[in-house]
Amino acid sequence: MTNTLNTPLNAIVTGSTSGIGEGIATAFAAE
Repeated sequence: MTNTLNTPLNAIVTGSTSGIGEGIATAFAAE
């Protein structure tokens, strides 16, 4: 459960420079 929440949060922080929406999409795609 924590990992499922942490993955999109990490993507938001990591992909914030490219776009928060893109980071979220990448996180869910990885899941």
